[in-house]
Amino acid sequence: MGILMWEAELAQLKARISLNLKTLRKEKSIAQERLGLEAGVDRTVVSKIERQVTNPTLEVLVKLATYLGVTVTDLLNETAPSIDAPPNNKRKNSKIKEVC
Repeated sequence: MGILMWEAELAQLKARISLNLKTLRKEKSIAQERLGLEAGVDRTVVSKIERQVTNPTLEVLVKLATYLGVTVTDLLNETAPSIDAPPNNKRKNSKIKEVC
């Protein structure tokens, strides 16, 4: 029973991250390749996350969120964050980038 619940929760989380990442990326008209390059992750990683093929590491989530101008929590939320502002590719969270 416990394992099945865990697997279902993981699948839901994967789907949320996938949807939120894709929604934010498309709202900002950013290609997967550009997002990967600018955020410092491989384009294939972005594609795999959006297709729910892989689980992103915390480091990857931080890099993607930072580039997109949102928090990691925004990527994990049940409802996709809405971005009204233009892309903010150079976020003031430089300390996060230094850690990664």
